[in-house]
Amino acid sequence: MLSDVGSVVIDTFGIRNPHIPEDHDWYGVPLPGMYLLDEEGRVFDKHFVADHAVRESVNSALQERFAVDIGQDGLVTAQAQGVTTRAWFTTPTIRRAQMTVLTVELELAPGLHVYGRPLPEGYIPVELAVDGGEGLAVQQVVYPEPQPQTFACL
Repeated sequence: MLSDVGSVVIDTFGIRNPHIPEDHDWYGVPLPGMYLLDEEGRVFDKHFVADHAVRESVNSALQERFAVDIGQDGLVTAQAQGVTTRAWFTTPTIRRAQMTVLTVELELAPGLHVYGRPLPEGYIPVELAVDGGEGLAVQQVVYPEPQPQTFACL
């Protein structure tokens, strides 16, 4: 455990949590976060969140913030009508008030294609709906950028 009397190091790094009032016992603590170090121990990236009540899982941060391939623990696969769907969370254990990432991949059979936004009128986009009941909050769904395709006429 490190000691930072007077929050000198915290202030030097600019990570003091501004949401904690001066008269609170926790005044002077940093924002929750992490640094990523290279092989030589140098910081090459960092990520901090603004809320002590919600924490990002380490695996989610590694995958989403630092682009580290953490694998597909808990992979679920389903197939139907020429589409293979794979889905997994970045961490096998999800706790209350923990942010994690759900990754969903679609693999289309040859000859199939799907539409993303923006759409021509009358088309239906591929969308992800998550129903986890009470206690699950979907923060943001990130779709890949649509790729224009040209099809040869028969």
